Amino acid sequence: MEIDEILESFNKENNSIIIKQISKDDRNHSEKTEDVCQNLFEKSKENLTEKECVHPAFFQRVIHLILSGLTWKDCLAYLDDIIVLGSDFQNHLHNLEKVLQRFEDNNINLKPKKCLLFQKKVLFLGKLVKREGVAVNPESMNTILKWPIPTKKRDVESLLGFYNYHRDHIKNFATKSSPLYHLTKKKIKFEWNEDHQKT
Repeated sequence: MEIDEILESFNKENNSIIIKQISKDDRNHSEKTEDVCQNLFEKSKENLTEKECVHPAFFQRVIHLILSGLTWKDCLAYLDDIIVLGSDFQNHLHNLEKVLQRFEDNNINLKPKKCLLFQKKVLFLGKLVKREGVAVNPESMNTILKWPIPTKKRDVESLLGFYNYHRDHIKNFATKSSPLYHLTKKKIKFEWNEDHQKT
């Protein structure tokens, strides 16, 4: 999908869109970012300010364009969360340099206090990513332990949504969650019992 198509899909009367950290007064962008910004400012009817929110799909597309050719090989990117990959320290430095160069070429400013460099483990999309693999975020474990006892079907659906996000880390998830899914059926009367609590 091209940037023009993305922009045309928005209702410009109701959505004003900006790109975080890309100044509309700065004309020193690379060709790709300049085209994106030019389209953005021509097509938006609103006066864009820093206080307006960034439309996530648009911002993701801009980051995707800026990092094209590097994602899945040298880095992972989701909105403004970027992880630079590397098989060893030298490879990591090399990949970091490529990513930072892309940002510099496109006049993207990074906030140093939000940048974590050379981490052995990092939280990414609610998961703990480390050399050994992906694990459940310890804060998520605390959230589960403090989760209030559901009092209606909607509460169970919320709980299942949270569990589903972590299903890769729950052995026999389908079997274990079956009693909870049963509670969400339309013709089943909601009644929380000991079996549900054990689950």
